[in-house]
Amino acid sequence: ALALAAARSSHAPHTRCPAGAAVTWVDAETGEPRAAAGFSIESAAHNPSLPPLQAALVAALAAGLPSLGAVTGAVVVERRRGRVAHAPAAALALGSFAAPGATLVTLHATGGKREGEGSGYESGDSASAGEEV
Repeated sequence: ALALAAARSSHAPHTRCPAGAAVTWVDAETGEPRAAAGFSIESAAHNPSLPPLQAALVAALAAGLPSLGAVTGAVVVERRRGRVAHAPAAALALGSFAAPGATLVTLHATGGKREGEGSGYESGDSASAGEEV
């Protein structure tokens, strides 16, 4: 739900490929699960742009994530056949720093809007692992 909400907030006017991500970890003091989300942010020149996983990690570190090695999982929500795919880079990144056994779930959105109209994610969309939005 956090990743989907983040995708709806994306700023992707150039690629029209809004995406969101959420990362999870366990609070070392309380033992409670925690999560933080981020969304893709494009600049006018495409570079530098901020991918959703990186934005989610920044939010997680600000919310108390003790280190990248404490990440236990992530979810990426993106368009199925968009011009930009964030899931492959997210998988590589998580494999390089996340806790052993960390999982990545990718949800593909079909988008309810025509190309160039808003975020492409309709209010009320929902999905679980492996389902299309």
